[in-house]
Amino acid sequence: MASSNPSHTPFTAQSPPSKRQRQINTKVASPTEPIPKKQSTTRSSIPRDATNPDPMRNALGTQERAVNIISWNIAGLRGFLKKPESTDELRRLIVNENVDIIAFQETKLQESHINECTLKLNEILVPFKFDSKWAVSTTKKGYSGVATLIRKDKSNGYVPLESGGEKWRVGGIDGESDGEGRSVVLNLDQFVFVNVYVPNSGEGLKRLEYRVNKYDEKLRVYMEKLKKNGKNVILGGDLNVAHLDSDFFNPGEKRMEKQAGTTPQERASFGKLLQQCGETEGKAWWVDAFRHLYPDASGVYTYWSMRAGNRAYNRGLRLDYFVVSSELLHDTERGARVLDCTVLDSYLGSDHAPVKLSLAIAPTPRAEEQ
Repeated sequence: MASSNPSHTPFTAQSPPSKRQRQINTKVASPTEPIPKKQSTTRSSIPRDATNPDPMRNALGTQERAVNIISWNIAGLRGFLKKPESTDELRRLIVNENVDIIAFQETKLQESHINECTLKLNEILVPFKFDSKWAVSTTKKGYSGVATLIRKDKSNGYVPLESGGEKWRVGGIDGESDGEGRSVVLNLDQFVFVNVYVPNSGEGLKRLEYRVNKYDEKLRVYMEKLKKNGKNVILGGDLNVAHLDSDFFNPGEKRMEKQAGTTPQERASFGKLLQQCGETEGKAWWVDAFRHLYPDASGVYTYWSMRAGNRAYNRGLRLDYFVVSSELLHDTERGARVLDCTVLDSYLGSDHAPVKLSLAIAPTPRAEEQ
């Protein structure tokens, strides 16, 4: 019976094989051609070095108290707060790490979302209470944004950190980034904490010129001003750069020189910040706290591509930092000193891991008490 489909010609025993069928038959019949092996999709995991704190450094003096600061790129706070597994992780982080200050980056909020997120955070963090300051993008919706929260309750004898002057400042580094909601400054008696989300150079490195030659330069100028005011300075956040070869898993791949965060220009620019010093001073003003404490650590990353599924294999980059006044690591007379800086990569909920800076601070006499 003829096929009802005019484009279909039935194949019978008497029909000559088609050209395609002859090719298949020839390929299968060839005894000398090896059958190609299926390519393996297995990826090797990158080992993570242990980072064990120095017990002598971590010992508190009789008049000192510990202060713990967390920096975490949250990759969209509203979405994060809607997931019970993420909010459970946040609460676990606050409780287990005895957090005094938490800095979020990439909140992606608008001004109209702040009250909603503040209420939700207050619910999650009961019985702890936090004061907060937010910077949001006014130039583009669902973009950038940072927030800093500082604990203010007095439950269980907790003593809140104090500020003798203007406590908060939003922006101030450069005009363009201010419109993108990239910084909040917290001024406390013992130190100034600058929470930043440094601009990404973007797909095709479209913002590399702005990032390296404008934003980074203005950030260095801003940090210099804070330094000359005589306060301890802590810069924390997603700095969007993997500075050293040990700060990303594949430095040997040439293509990484054209990837945002690992270009030679971005890495050199961050190096300029760490080398910044006064004309008559013999040491740099700023130190990458983690790398200072763990100079040889490898495989310790803060970001993994979710799209590539890289976290399971620890194929990541260290993009999140605490950069501190060098005196906080060497000078015990500054009223504050660094105890430790760690990457808390066991906490989930974002494509970034939280980073923790632990300080010891001594009481600072207030002007009205002197």
